[in-house]
Amino acid sequence: MSKQFLKISGVAAGIILATGCVSTDDLAAVRSIAEQAQADAQMAKGTADEAKSIAQQAMQMSQATDERINRMFKRSMLK
Repeated sequence: MSKQFLKISGVAAGIILATGCVSTDDLAAVRSIAEQAQADAQMAKGTADEAKSIAQQAMQMSQATDERINRMFKRSMLK
């Protein structure tokens, strides 16, 4: 009975160690995926910030053009 217990214990220990290694590899893979996702998110944020800046510049130009058109219209109405 003692020999059989030792054999079963050895096999169980081997399985546990093998599972632990797989779990470590899985953890490393998940960590790598998470780091890549974070890098992608930072890149997307940078692109979004750039787009926001361009949109704000376009809005300022549009407002300036609108003001010029309004001034021109008022001048034409005074004539």
